[in-house]
Amino acid sequence: LGEDGTPDVVTEFVDLQCPFCAEFSTNAFNDVVEQNVRPGEILYELRVISFLGKDSGVAAEMAAATALQNRLYEFVETFYLNQGEENSGYVTEEFLTEIAEKTPGLDAEQALADRTSPEAQALVAENEARASDLNINSTPTFLFSSQGGAPTALELSDLTPEAFNEALASASGG
Repeated sequence: LGEDGTPDVVTEFVDLQCPFCAEFSTNAFNDVVEQNVRPGEILYELRVISFLGKDSGVAAEMAAATALQNRLYEFVETFYLNQGEENSGYVTEEFLTEIAEKTPGLDAEQALADRTSPEAQALVAENEARASDLNINSTPTFLFSSQGGAPTALELSDLTPEAFNEALASASGG
């Protein structure tokens, strides 16, 4: 999200089963977008990985398919609002269909069909490789980079907009 060419980038690694990722998304993300992305201060990049188990992998494939329609953020928000218990097997075909149909602007049928497409699989592989390269070992993980420099971790004291802004100011020297 944001303007291409914005020099400061925040990358968030999430697992759609992660309750802490859902907490940040539902309680802080919209404020972060309003305060930092819309004014052009940062470009926000979301990378869905499968950190917590089999359901995470299935969810990540669906997320990649929604990204092909430029509806990733809408899908993730809808997913989190309906998130089940971690590794309970709730990420079923029926669940994904329901979430896809509730996602604003998403062609649910196309997204469901695109999950195993080479394009969606490439996005999944890219996100997993990036997480591995950066030694991401928990979610949510936030990284900050400026003008293409090496990413540094944003250390949030809690999952609030205020904590995000404090960590961003610290990382960016602002």
